[in-house]
Amino acid sequence: MRPKEAITEIWRRGFFEGEPKSGAEIAKRIKSDYGVTTANITAVLNNCKEFLRREGKGWTQRMRYDGAEGAIGKKIDYFTLLNIHPRVKKASKKLFLDGHYPMAIFEGFKQVEIMVKEKTKIRDKYGVPLMQEVFSANNPILRLNGNTTDSDEDEQKGFMMLFSGAILGIRDPRGHSDMIQNDPIITLQYLCFASILCRMIDKSTKVR
Repeated sequence: MRPKEAITEIWRRGFFEGEPKSGAEIAKRIKSDYGVTTANITAVLNNCKEFLRREGKGWTQRMRYDGAEGAIGKKIDYFTLLNIHPRVKKASKKLFLDGHYPMAIFEGFKQVEIMVKEKTKIRDKYGVPLMQEVFSANNPILRLNGNTTDSDEDEQKGFMMLFSGAILGIRDPRGHSDMIQNDPIITLQYLCFASILCRMIDKSTKVR
């Protein structure tokens, strides 16, 4: 068994769950479990980045092994699988693959505001005030529907709140603080939300 194969096996068995493991701990584990040694554990670990990522002075898992064939060797492109909006994909995919999850979320939601500003040509408003004006239920700049029923008005108002909340509660905290976010699945769920907002901007009509 080669060192990478041994590391893959201990990953599958959950060794990398919890606190990051140092190179010395990993080398000790593969030697005790499989009798495998390597002269340069760091080089081997750098070759395991499809399922491991460096965190501080140690290594942790990018994802938990779920037994699915193809998780290793056949990288699943979740951005394509989930049909993430192209603007979010371009801004966030590399950051996500490198394990920079808070920044991937921040850059994804940053695209939401950029797209709103591009479509409305507004230059002097930002953040929540921008979203409240653009998606106002009473006098919107971007309308999300035909505005012919009470449900249309509710949708417009609801998405105004969603756009505002996304900026205030998701994007801004990740831009102004060092937030801990280690879960790739939750990160993808955030990016799916950003993708939905971008698609709503695409389908919206500029009415003033």
